[in-house]
Amino acid sequence: MIEIDPTDEVAHRELMRVQIESGNRQAAIRQFEHLRRALREELGVSPDANTWSSTRRSWR
Repeated sequence: MIEIDPTDEVAHRELMRVQIESGNRQAAIRQFEHLRRALREELGVSPDANTWSSTRRSWR
């Protein structure tokens, strides 16, 4: 899904969740940065509040 729509926040959040659960925190951080960049470049926006919240919660 991310390859089709790199701005799909739900797909990115799910992938980051799986990465965190598998112990790959660095991959989740890179994924978040990829999402942030795609949203900024393609839509001129930042990740929504749900993405920021779930990201911060999972990185603790």
